[in-house]
Amino acid sequence: MILAGDVGGTKTALALFEVRRRALAVVRESVLPSHGFAALTDAIRQFLLEGSPAPIEAACFGVAGPVIDGRCTAVNLPWEVDEASLAAAVSTPRVKLVNDLEATGHGVLGLPASALATLQPGEPRKATMALIAAGTGLGEVLLVWDGRRHRVVSSEGGHADFAPRTDFIDLFGPQSYQPFAVADALLSLKLCDAARLQIDCVDINERVVAHLQSLRRRGEVTLSILSGVSDGAGRALSEDYKDYFRNLGSSVGRESAINVPPDMASHLKKSLRIGPEVTGKINADRLNIITERFERSDGSTPNYDLVVVTNVFPYFKPTELLFALTNISEMLAEGGYLIHNELQTIPSFFITPLGLPLRQARTVLIASSESMPLFDGVAIHQKAKK
Repeated sequence: MILAGDVGGTKTALALFEVRRRALAVVRESVLPSHGFAALTDAIRQFLLEGSPAPIEAACFGVAGPVIDGRCTAVNLPWEVDEASLAAAVSTPRVKLVNDLEATGHGVLGLPASALATLQPGEPRKATMALIAAGTGLGEVLLVWDGRRHRVVSSEGGHADFAPRTDFIDLFGPQSYQPFAVADALLSLKLCDAARLQIDCVDINERVVAHLQSLRRRGEVTLSILSGVSDGAGRALSEDYKDYFRNLGSSVGRESAINVPPDMASHLKKSLRIGPEVTGKINADRLNIITERFERSDGSTPNYDLVVVTNVFPYFKPTELLFALTNISEMLAEGGYLIHNELQTIPSFFITPLGLPLRQARTVLIASSESMPLFDGVAIHQKAKK
């Protein structure tokens, strides 16, 4: 009997196979919630206990993450996976741990022609192929043609940044200033007093959520804030933007200077130390705003006075946008505000039935330039009162 597994951040698929007429046949399979187990070995033991006992001759598991010397730290799970512990769990020394896309590459090579779909007709030929899987991460693997057969070559290209990198980005570790910027604006404009302040941050990416949750546990946080562009003769930052940057954080932290390389001297910059009296007001959880509504620990749906959405709506298709707006409307209190930076007009037949009329929209100049000025935009909706 052969045991195979596909380990993902959300679910773990396990299956038993046996060889019949020189082909693999599924004996039993199951999909288990990954976060329901402390380790992969626990999930495997439960799966094996659910069926009739059968000796395992060999096992192979594909896991999302770099596999080095038979060991992997799962990307979206608190799991350390290694071949030795897996071999003990299934009682066989023939255990292999591979990257999940490497496993997929071997599987694709074994698919019959009936399982494939042609996206663009062309002349088939034997050559090196690339396999790309866009999911929570971007999985990449090469299927190299050596003249006789394809050889699967694992790649961790999905763990490289897609966007261009500069020294500016590498100056400091990961940080998130958005929740603190919102808190600072509410307090400095006296739209909320410190006693009532409560900010819930949601994101679909579990790594982002984990980072935000760590801010609350750390208590005191130091942010290093730099403007994305320099203030120079070719592109001068607007006075409004410089005034905003100058006052940013004054209501939530203590400001100090920071040292940067000489080529960053013309960027606006500051360090901001924020204490537990503010970080303790910030919660974080995972949420897919298209299909879910945020719930508190007691199961209740909050009525927010303000919902801020940044860099989310532009990626949605019309149906997804409608679902997202519906969920947001249900979480907003009557008279509450929705602020977002979707510069395209949201159709009135979306927002009118939801009671989210547009109150204001404006474009703001960040930096002036004859060839390429930099703007940002904001739209404000208010939920109608019944």
